[in-house]
Amino acid sequence: MTTTQSYQITLEELIFQYKKGFFSTTGLLYNYVKIKFPTGKGIELEPKQVCAELGISRSQFYKSIAKLKKSEGLKVERTHYIVMERGVK
Repeated sequence: MTTTQSYQITLEELIFQYKKGFFSTTGLLYNYVKIKFPTGKGIELEPKQVCAELGISRSQFYKSIAKLKKSEGLKVERTHYIVMERGVK
């Protein structure tokens, strides 16, 4: 029997790892959403606030949103409104 292991990461650790180059900006934003908001809930992201919190440019934010629109597990209904799909790990 295989046991599933998981690792919970704090926002501070995520930002630290991003600055060290372990995450792309898209990975940073994806994990930011997973940390901050429960699965299955829609959220409204304020680009200026998110960019300030994560230390990214607005250009990076919008490029990452464009990539996330194509991903599985996140549904981007509008540029600032993201829904985490249920069952996403």
